Amino acid sequence: MWSESRNTFNSSLADPASKAAQDQWQKTYFRGKAPSGAPAAEGHRSRLRLRPFATK
Repeated sequence: MWSESRNTFNSSLADPASKAAQDQWQKTYFRGKAPSGAPAAEGHRSRLRLRPFATK
């Protein structure tokens, strides 16, 4: 499913009037959505807030 969506998006980039060309990249992952537009799985994270490394 994702690969089909990505291939379609990449093909559409050649047309300057396409939504893909206007968006420039797919943001569904970062918006917490599946390629179908459905909400991502529970617990989906697109950003992690990690603690700094500990120094010895």
